[in-house]
Amino acid sequence: MDDDAESAAAPPGGASHAARGSLTRPRTVALVAGGLAVLAGVGIGVVALLDTAPRPASTGMTADRITVSRAPVDFPVAHSELLALLNRPADLGPLTDPVRRAGCLSALGFPGSASVLGADSVDVGGRPVILLVLAGDGGATLTGLAVAPTCGAADPGLLAETVVARAPTPR
Repeated sequence: MDDDAESAAAPPGGASHAARGSLTRPRTVALVAGGLAVLAGVGIGVVALLDTAPRPASTGMTADRITVSRAPVDFPVAHSELLALLNRPADLGPLTDPVRRAGCLSALGFPGSASVLGADSVDVGGRPVILLVLAGDGGATLTGLAVAPTCGAADPGLLAETVVARAPTPR
């Protein structure tokens, strides 16, 4: 072979693969099949994302149907003892700090400025508890609360709650 024939057969730079012709038939079929598979995948994905048909209600147990209720806790002192707290100075223990007391009351669902009518720090079953007596609805009742000494805005520490009829005042 002479040099002119070799240079015509191979492109300059020695890239012989560039000298081949267009895609072969099997490669063309594979390329078209691959493109169709990608389009089908995109179409199925779009349809799945746009499917907004309501799902049938499940009859099984789901997280939104699970409820937890606390067992009712007996109030740690008798109603007569709670009423007796109204007749002596309040022992608020750690809740003597007005800011902490306001945070505790707010966390319990009462106004932070609610007036504590009576209080006592007691020991119930080896556990320190603060008893609070607040005015109830309409003045005819009192609300008794038993809270942990750690009661504050972040954790109310409610142990028990009760409503007591206010003793009638003599006239």
